Amino acid sequence: EARADVDAFNKTQAEVKRLNNLSAGLKSKGADLQSKGRSNLTTGAVTGAALMMPVKAFVDVEEAQADLKKMIDFTSKQEADGFYKAFREMSDNSNLSQVDIFQIAGAGAQAGIAKKELKEFTQDASKIKIAFDIDSAAAGDFLAKTRSQLSLSQKEVMAFADSINYLADNTAAQAVDMVDISQRVGGLARTVGVSKESNIAYGATLLSMGKSSEVASTGLKQLFSINQNHQESVSIDRTNCR
Repeated sequence: EARADVDAFNKTQAEVKRLNNLSAGLKSKGADLQSKGRSNLTTGAVTGAALMMPVKAFVDVEEAQADLKKMIDFTSKQEADGFYKAFREMSDNSNLSQVDIFQIAGAGAQAGIAKKELKEFTQDASKIKIAFDIDSAAAGDFLAKTRSQLSLSQKEVMAFADSINYLADNTAAQAVDMVDISQRVGGLARTVGVSKESNIAYGATLLSMGKSSEVASTGLKQLFSINQNHQESVSIDRTNCR
């Protein structure tokens, strides 16, 4: 089946070319996700802030806050309170609960995001959660794993998130499936010299053909491996001809 996916992929060169053209312009789409995230995050903020927090929700927040404290080495109560205040304000200015925000921060801390970067990380992951329509843990996981896997800065990973969001808006592929493909194939694509944007553009092609992210990833892995073996073979032949 994986071979059939590669064959089908090769038969859709026109679509691949179109998506490559899209991917070439992805980096110029810088503000798309941030704008969408900011807009969605502010929706209903005033209403949410005006409501009284139920007792259970208060307990959930206390538990989420306690869990976060276990993951971060705060130097003082004042520093901890400063973080908690910042996260509560993120929730007050969004349609995400405080529990959501603390869970995102916890996912970042658990993944090794530095304390000084955690507020920005949490804010960005909140935007991704809304734009990609994924849960809090998945949003934090996407940022942390993608940063590590592709050696990206926070600014670079958000630009990449813009690329995914742009393709989700212009193809039949869903953001969550492209995230899965990136995490499954991104490392190999980087090794063989395929850009992260091209990787998800290729993935969007297969997803638009009705393939699952798992099957699409298998096909891309085989395709990239075939291309890599071909390039290595050509290199050896050239060396032997000298």
